[in-house]
Amino acid sequence: MNYKMSARIRLVCLFITIILCGTAFVTGNSWITAAAVIIYVIGAIQFSIFHRCPRCGVGFRYERRGGYCPNCGEKLD
Repeated sequence: MNYKMSARIRLVCLFITIILCGTAFVTGNSWITAAAVIIYVIGAIQFSIFHRCPRCGVGFRYERRGGYCPNCGEKLD
């Protein structure tokens, strides 16, 4: 998995978490809240593992700017 796919998966997990939290608030079901927390944690873990430079392996900060790795200078597509 590359860093772009990892960022997309994290955003999808965040979107699902927001929807589930809203549903839990409306229904009052705590199991939905637990599912939302689990999905959020899974998204955060995969992001921290896979959101890295393909050349040097250094993890990116959430806001990566300039199209280059801040550590090794590799051009990122």
